[in-house]
Amino acid sequence: MGIQNSIRAFIINNPKDSLKIIGVAPHVNTFDDDPEPVDLSDIEHLDIKGVACGLEYLDSKQNKSTRRVTLSRLAFSKAGNLMLRCWCYEREAWRTFRFDRIQSIFDLDGVIYKPVEYFEDLHGVRLKNWAVSTVSSVSPPGQAQKNHIGTALMVLSALSFADGFTHDAEVDAILDYVKLSCKKAKIETTQSDINAIRQYVARLHPNKLAVLDAIEIIAEDYEGQNLEDFVRAAKNVIMADGIIHPNEILILEQINASLRH
Repeated sequence: MGIQNSIRAFIINNPKDSLKIIGVAPHVNTFDDDPEPVDLSDIEHLDIKGVACGLEYLDSKQNKSTRRVTLSRLAFSKAGNLMLRCWCYEREAWRTFRFDRIQSIFDLDGVIYKPVEYFEDLHGVRLKNWAVSTVSSVSPPGQAQKNHIGTALMVLSALSFADGFTHDAEVDAILDYVKLSCKKAKIETTQSDINAIRQYVARLHPNKLAVLDAIEIIAEDYEGQNLEDFVRAAKNVIMADGIIHPNEILILEQINASLRH
């Protein structure tokens, strides 16, 4: 529980709301109870957990709304529609959106994307069209690396955003960890993989649940040299921009102490 408490302290002491979306209205008056209620538990899906963004959505009644969300996964419904599962901050609940009804997606920098372009650009997902989609059998750039150390990326990304902004130098430090960890695991990492991970990390602002889930996995699964490499990476990320924020000192000390218990 020590490592979980250290991250909880980070979240509590974080001076900025890491889920704020530029240009998104804080409140929307009209909602479906669930835009597309569907059970996705038994459907093969692509995991995209932890990415925060905004959606412009048009529901089945032609009501348009703006949602601040954290992505969870893409999946097909039993009717064959592509669905997007998210945590919705306006409703403070899980919601499932039909992909072909999403009008636009915008990231934390305020950049607006067409939905297909957003997933191709950030996640390497190849979508054939709006409603009938095909995920390539060939892993997109960076996917093997995310599969290997995705939990660590989640926590390191949270650290990099402790001062409310992810600096390029902090992303570079995370990428150094990616290269080292993948080299030790004999996972081939190309420049295309690095470019994809860089883009992913720079936009990954995980919510509390995603961070805590990642920490639980690290606390249970990381040991020996893998644990040492992660602790070193955490220190490097915090020191990378040359400015040590009080919250970064706190989280560094607490993570370091907790992981060594």
